[in-house]
Amino acid sequence: MTSRAAASRYARALFDVTLKEGADVEKVQRELDQFVSLFRSHDVLSQTLGNPAIPASKKKALVASVVAAVLWLAFYLAIGFGWLEL
Repeated sequence: MTSRAAASRYARALFDVTLKEGADVEKVQRELDQFVSLFRSHDVLSQTLGNPAIPASKKKALVASVVAAVLWLAFYLAIGFGWLEL
């Protein structure tokens, strides 16, 4: 399967889940666009994820680490600005 075919299958699956869950399709699209922009704006990250010599498992771990770091930062900012109380 080509990368394009795999991407199409994942995109269709995301769309199907979005519809099934009753989520706002346009909001999901905006969030996905923001996520893609984040990775494209960082050359090293973009090159790493696009490198076929790096195993998919390592790429998934990298993405998970970046997402986790962003979520923790958002969490700490929310506490710091008083948007979230514990």
